[in-house]
Amino acid sequence: MHDKIKRRLKELDEDHRHSLTLDRGTEFARCGRLEKHLGMKLYFADPGFPDQRGT
Repeated sequence: MHDKIKRRLKELDEDHRHSLTLDRGTEFARCGRLEKHLGMKLYFADPGFPDQRGT
């Protein structure tokens, strides 16, 4: 999951990469490494509020 996210987001200009809001799935357990690699802030949606994630 992390590799696919990194590849897709690296395709965007830095001007279009500011933050990413994720759900609380176990696939994002190592998000700190992903945050450092992408150079952008990662957030988590509150439990029960999936609409907090962007499109």
